[in-house]
Amino acid sequence: MGKLIYNEMLKLVKSKRIFVITIIIGIMISMFTYAQFREMENVKKRIGDTD
Repeated sequence: MGKLIYNEMLKLVKSKRIFVITIIIGIMISMFTYAQFREMENVKKRIGDTD
């Protein structure tokens, strides 16, 4: 069973499609994180920083 799992994981790692999808997801996550950070900065500017 271990060799089967190892073989299937090896197939996934060798696949270029999985690599491209991983890169696209990473870029999207970083864009959403940056957008959320900018939105919080804008909210702080509008309301004022109370800390």
